Amino acid sequence: MHVRHPIWLQGLGTPSARAFAVLFALESLTRAIISTVIPLQVFRLLGDSQQVSVVFFAVGACGLCLNFTIPLLVRLISRRYTYSLGVLCLGLAAILFPYEMTGLTAAAMLLGVFGVACLAICLNLYILDYIKGRDLNRLEPLRLFFAAGAWTLGPWLGVFLWTEVAPWAPYAISGGSAVALLAYFWILRASDNRVIIRAQTPPPNPLLNIARFWAQPRLRLAWLIATTRSAWWAMFFIYGPIF
Repeated sequence: MHVRHPIWLQGLGTPSARAFAVLFALESLTRAIISTVIPLQVFRLLGDSQQVSVVFFAVGACGLCLNFTIPLLVRLISRRYTYSLGVLCLGLAAILFPYEMTGLTAAAMLLGVFGVACLAICLNLYILDYIKGRDLNRLEPLRLFFAAGAWTLGPWLGVFLWTEVAPWAPYAISGGSAVALLAYFWILRASDNRVIIRAQTPPPNPLLNIARFWAQPRLRLAWLIATTRSAWWAMFFIYGPIF
């Protein structure tokens, strides 16, 4: 007997707005469940909130440098494997965190920063390839809606599990979410856009566009808003649990 599944369920098996929203939701759960646990673990290891700031700043600076290698990775091993590498970094970080050693914790934090950057860059490239027209306008609300549960309950649930159940519990959920994310990504079988022809000349230096970008007031305002928002949430997720 032929069973006709709902259209929205069929769409989850192919690269679409809903499918990419599900990817973003799984990624959000992987990150949100440990977002407030990591500062607590670093604080317990170092015993000083100022040292926590130093560790997060050092990891962020190193992660920023590593982010510039992602375009090279995409060219060398393809976008699909770069995305998969990012998920594996998140999974490996979830394995290293429960050891609660300063060096391994810092390494896990760096893996997490690099993994998130790989996912963000590659997912945006996939969205530009597969989502067109009105679906592009629907994607962002879907992404926020699908990820809302993870970022609403995840930070609280992570601390609760870490303090009341076991220190490894939130990391186990994070690792499981990473496995689910990788499996679902390969189910989608999203591939690079083959219509795009490889350029015959070297790409222009993106640093040359900084002056042009900075000369436009609206772009400066957009950058300021995004930077301020990111700084606020970083401060909130790091120092909120500690204090």
